[in-house]
Amino acid sequence: MVYHRDVREQAIKPFKRCAGHRQEVCGLRWSNDDGANSAVLASGGNDNKVCIWDLRGQQKGRLPSSAGGSNRSGGGTSAGAGAGDDNGEVPLWKFHEHTAAVKALAWDPHVAGVLATGGGTQDKHIRFWNVGSGTMLNQLDTGSQVRAFAVYRFSLRAY
Repeated sequence: MVYHRDVREQAIKPFKRCAGHRQEVCGLRWSNDDGANSAVLASGGNDNKVCIWDLRGQQKGRLPSSAGGSNRSGGGTSAGAGAGDDNGEVPLWKFHEHTAAVKALAWDPHVAGVLATGGGTQDKHIRFWNVGSGTMLNQLDTGSQVRAFAVYRFSLRAY
């Protein structure tokens, strides 16, 4: 579960609970876009999944994005998005392509809606996603696990 709390409030209960992983959540990253994607959260888990949360409760395929690309290798699935008023409590997209825990998450600072995710020991891949369309843009085999992205500013223009 991902629990959202406003630390300025005295309330004990979280104002939102997001359930999308079957094992521990081991990575979280808010979109660094100040525009339409500002309420988008990416989570990675020990269940090898990546979940994309639109905390405004938008429906699948309606998240604004300027990223282009085709679905080269599968792509995401939506877990209940668009069914009623979910308010972000179910993932907008759920990506299943990693084969190990996903700890490394980073948003492209130059192209809104593009996310890089890194898989662990058994996976050894960095995958690039268009979260507006739910498609994988590209993947790179690193030869070793990806635990974090050390370079804060990177460009995914080569995907």
